Amino acid sequence: MGLSTTLQQDTYAAWIRAYVLSEGGFLRGKCGFAARRMVKCFPELRVAAGFVTWAIPSRPIRDQHWWCVTKDGTIVDPTAQQFEGSIVPLVYEELDLNDPATRERVPTGRCMNCARDCYNDKKFCSDQCLEETTSHLNRVLPSTYPVPQPSSEGDAEKAKK
Repeated sequence: MGLSTTLQQDTYAAWIRAYVLSEGGFLRGKCGFAARRMVKCFPELRVAAGFVTWAIPSRPIRDQHWWCVTKDGTIVDPTAQQFEGSIVPLVYEELDLNDPATRERVPTGRCMNCARDCYNDKKFCSDQCLEETTSHLNRVLPSTYPVPQPSSEGDAEKAKK
């Protein structure tokens, strides 16, 4: 590693320390934001997305994740600290999010009904979950938020017009 590369890595590390402090050390779920923010500060980096595999003593874990990559392919992960308890080195698997086939395999959120993974920016994992939620809301909301009724015959006539 050359001197300029070492200095650059030190600069990245200083930025990451400041970012972690600014977030109070809570990094879970902030990887995409942090990676994009870091690239704004260091345009020589690019944002990468995919999965990171790490492990705790009882099992391996594979999470969706975002990080940065240098021109020579070195990973610079502004939120790696969230995996501090890993008993193995982190393994990064980058995905090409511009590839439609890849997008089909990468969850984009959680179902609003059952919390399963959703894909392609959908809010529900299935038509059944959408129907269950719609049915529930149609039963609950009218009793929770009653529709105002006209108070007199004159008001009822005005409401018809």
